[in-house]
Amino acid sequence: MRRFKPEIKVLIFLHRSLLMGQVILIALIYFTSTRMNNTTPNQDFGKALQTVVAIATIGCVAAGFIIFKKKVTSLQQGTQSFSEKLTQYRTASIIKYALLQGPCLFSMILFFLNKNPSSLFLSLILIVLFSMQTPAAINISYDLKVSVDDLYE
Repeated sequence: MRRFKPEIKVLIFLHRSLLMGQVILIALIYFTSTRMNNTTPNQDFGKALQTVVAIATIGCVAAGFIIFKKKVTSLQQGTQSFSEKLTQYRTASIIKYALLQGPCLFSMILFFLNKNPSSLFLSLILIVLFSMQTPAAINISYDLKVSVDDLYE
């Protein structure tokens, strides 16, 4: 069986860890908030925060993909060694993951504060989007313009 190089294994492990953290956190927030019987949240404050979350989500998701694409384009045109390309690719991926995870966590906190189902729905959509960004050998080889065999030991 072929094994990924350690740099790729770390990226895959990091992605899975971040994804599982989001899934566990949303489950905890959902079950604790449905069990709690506290006072009605301030609707004006909730609407203001929803607007902030929507703007932050659009901005962060767009920024994450744009920054990642620019970095990948510069890696494709560069003359770095494979290990340098892989290190910079990992850095770009981490930035993209952070920009995708940030609004998701913010939306989860908003759901916990005001119990608005749209915040929960937005969190779930962002988790699905995040899960679709799983590093795969074919994607990495395409992005770095290397053969798939270069990614294995």
